[in-house]
Amino acid sequence: PQPVLVLRFEAGRYAVVPTQPCDGPKGEGWVAAAALEYDARALGPELEEVTSAPGLRVAMAYAGDAILCTAGDCLIREPLYGKARCFLRPEAAARVREAARRLASESRGLRLVLQDCYRPFSVQVRMFERVGPSPYVSHPRTGFAGHTRGVAVDITFETLAGGAVDMGWGYDELSPRSAVDAPVGDEARRRRLLLRQLLTAVGVPAMALARASP
Repeated sequence: PQPVLVLRFEAGRYAVVPTQPCDGPKGEGWVAAAALEYDARALGPELEEVTSAPGLRVAMAYAGDAILCTAGDCLIREPLYGKARCFLRPEAAARVREAARRLASESRGLRLVLQDCYRPFSVQVRMFERVGPSPYVSHPRTGFAGHTRGVAVDITFETLAGGAVDMGWGYDELSPRSAVDAPVGDEARRRRLLLRQLLTAVGVPAMALARASP
């Protein structure tokens, strides 16, 4: 593979330039998202990759064509990532893995799904531009964006067969209905409580579970 420098990501493609002399075209070019592979070493020791395992599946919501929006509620309807890969700070990654291990050992017929993890600053800017001032998307420069620090993760349940379960809201539903204490059905409330208990037990602060927020 030819090492390249990624300049920007638009409409499912990366604008790149080669970082080493090559025989091909010179200057900026475009590479399809699916054809570009990142080198995890480039992220340094501050972040590590979380991969699918028993009790856990990585399904980045804004990678490639995997865009999950609830009708009328999701303002982001385009890819933000080229690859469905989840990176977190080591301490956050360890807590997620431990939560998945505990869930798998309980034989509840559920597993965790990670839908958004570390978010580069450029992606946070694009999200904020599309959503606008909102309590649900942090300002990239003045707000505390846990995703850009690698300490936040969008997480939910699914069945072991990959089926959706009712959690009372749609993914990235940017409305008060996404609040943990919003009125929902009994099954959804039980699952929300289970998720909260599971994550609190592995050391995720309770305040971090107060709102389903990107």
